[in-house]
Amino acid sequence: MNVLVGILSFFLALAATLPPTVQAGLAKAKRPSKDRWEILLDVIESRTRCEYCASDSLTCEDHFKFCNQGYKCGSEFSYYNESGKISYSVNRYCMLPSNCHLVSSKSYENTKIITVNSCCDADLCTPSDSEILKIKNDFPTNGLVCPTCSSRESIWCEASGTVQCRGEEDMCLSYSEQEIGSTTLPSVIRGCATKSICDLGNSSIFDTFRTSYKTTICTSAKRP
Repeated sequence: MNVLVGILSFFLALAATLPPTVQAGLAKAKRPSKDRWEILLDVIESRTRCEYCASDSLTCEDHFKFCNQGYKCGSEFSYYNESGKISYSVNRYCMLPSNCHLVSSKSYENTKIITVNSCCDADLCTPSDSEILKIKNDFPTNGLVCPTCSSRESIWCEASGTVQCRGEEDMCLSYSEQEIGSTTLPSVIRGCATKSICDLGNSSIFDTFRTSYKTTICTSAKRP
């Protein structure tokens, strides 16, 4: 013990002879840093929480998710016109800012779908649905056509006819969705689409309960 005390005393005495700037540096280095839990809490508190849900209406509520840095709380509102029958849906998730004001449309068989994205910045905020409610049933054809079909149990379908493109739709689309970890069946639609849908490309959405894969393939629409 006496030996240890002597060694400690020697180093303390040696430290006292160091220049003041060096002594200040040593004192700062000895200050306790944040532990791993404090760092984790700082990271969590800096991330936005957003609703994660989907519904066949304009409202939904399920669970929230911490978004990655730079993402916003987004809502993907969709308007459906199926043989004159109007309906809506919403899908809420963490959205890239570049997609926050995206407006797109697609037509297949006897169905027209317009999707409007909306975002907000606050924790657990709810994006506005005001833009999707402005959609009117007025979509003139533009002279272009695309092969069309759909399936609610597969990621592929064989087109048996064509559909007239409307508005700014100038691309032929094949769009499929498949979810892993849920009871939702895969689906596919083929028809007309705006370029904004094609620009999104393929995507994957992961959360605790499911993984969703979306595949987009586009070619230029043609005149009959």
